[in-house]
Amino acid sequence: MSSTNKKPDSTFRAYATYSVISVQLVVGVVLGAFVGKYLDSAWNTKPLLLIVGVLLGMAGSFYLVFKYINYFQKKNITDDTNN
Repeated sequence: MSSTNKKPDSTFRAYATYSVISVQLVVGVVLGAFVGKYLDSAWNTKPLLLIVGVLLGMAGSFYLVFKYINYFQKKNITDDTNN
């Protein structure tokens, strides 16, 4: 394969990685907010569980993003050593 065929693939991979990271961050926070709001209305603890849900959603999202980034860094290192 020539280098011209490799560049669009790496560009697509970069865009896919960035979109996965942004979706993970947004979904975690939004899901935490919805769960927190639901529990607040069920247990009448407004806004305590909403805040806790958002913070837990953020923490979970950041954890998944760091895991994702570490996975691809390790994959890129092994790909570079094989070439």
